[in-house]
Amino acid sequence: MLRGMKTKGNIAFKANQLLDAFEYYSKALNIDHSNDDVNAKLFFNRATVSFKVKIVFKLLLVCYKYSWFIIMISVV
Repeated sequence: MLRGMKTKGNIAFKANQLLDAFEYYSKALNIDHSNDDVNAKLFFNRATVSFKVKIVFKLLLVCYKYSWFIIMISVV
């Protein structure tokens, strides 16, 4: 079950479904606290997803701010 949840997270990550991947990794971490090998990978994978989501969010903010800048220049 632990490895199955990790696999689902990996599939979601590869499909760029980052929030789903984060959820799968989080659920997997609650299954078996004694499996240090897999849990270490899960923590790393979840951190990677968090980092990637943060970058995507920042890019969206930049695009949003830039679009307002273009609108303001067009009006003036």
